[in-house]
Amino acid sequence: MFENIQVIPRLEYSIDAHDGKYSEASNREEEKLAMDIYNQGSFDLIGKILNYQIPLKRTLKDTGVGKIDLLAYEESKNMVRIFELKRKQSRETMLRCICEAYTYSKIIDRNNLCSSFSDLKGKKLQFQACPLVFRSGAQHTELLAGRPKLEALMEAWNVTPYYIDMIDGNMTITDH
Repeated sequence: MFENIQVIPRLEYSIDAHDGKYSEASNREEEKLAMDIYNQGSFDLIGKILNYQIPLKRTLKDTGVGKIDLLAYEESKNMVRIFELKRKQSRETMLRCICEAYTYSKIIDRNNLCSSFSDLKGKKLQFQACPLVFRSGAQHTELLAGRPKLEALMEAWNVTPYYIDMIDGNMTITDH
């Protein structure tokens, strides 16, 4: 089923209007969280955050297609990470998070994505789908409960989850 995912040929992925600022009146918590992470710039573990909330639709007729919550580039590994972000209160399962991230990693036009960001142009890159969830959230708790089939799926798809920790008001990202 997942091996038949079709690429959506989008020409441009960089969103110049994304300036990391949001309206305090907005109730879109996940988007605000993505902006906060973007505004932090980079993280030792995952690299530089290139953009957030990147639409995957080519036209309005494309249905059932979401957005890449965060796109990061770790130069030392030539790794582009496609993050599916979940806010702390999210009740969505880790399976859903993994499937969304993996699907998005398959439907992007990798050549056009790379040409959309100067950091990625002309480089031989690896791509990885990654859930990004809160350590104390439902998705992390689900993994701690021991889900061997879920872990096997992550291994088969080369999916690595990352966790957001808040320490003294500062956001950190870890992989354990």
